[in-house]
Amino acid sequence: MGNNCSYGLTSSSTFTLNPCPQPNYDQIKWDEKFTVYYKIQNNPCAGNSLGSIQYLVKGGTGNYIINIDGNTSTSNNVSLATGTHTFTVTDSLNTSCSYSFQFTITEPPALSWSSITTTNPTCTPGNNGIIIPLTTGGTGQVSFTPPC
Repeated sequence: MGNNCSYGLTSSSTFTLNPCPQPNYDQIKWDEKFTVYYKIQNNPCAGNSLGSIQYLVKGGTGNYIINIDGNTSTSNNVSLATGTHTFTVTDSLNTSCSYSFQFTITEPPALSWSSITTTNPTCTPGNNGIIIPLTTGGTGQVSFTPPC
């Protein structure tokens, strides 16, 4: 193929697809060489590295070298920390043809509490005491199991 990289679409942009023409992917990036369908999975908890990008590449010769942050990726589910990452696809049979874009992995705020309100049991020993932590961050409902 030489240095001719005109494999795909001619405009570079980002779209959120609803519905996506490729199942399991909700975003698309492209240039004249490649089309990348992808979906981001953000970190479910603050401070971990469980984010990922699922991707499907079209264009080129069909043989690709995928790098995420400069590291070769052989899997759609990579353990990614919160932050901005760079996705690069290179045609393995025409390495002068490559395309890069950045994507961001986010995380929810860290779970914390600022105060705890307590009500002592009405009798000793009793089991009708109340502990109410005032929490912020996290996702969904927070449950608390006090020690025995």
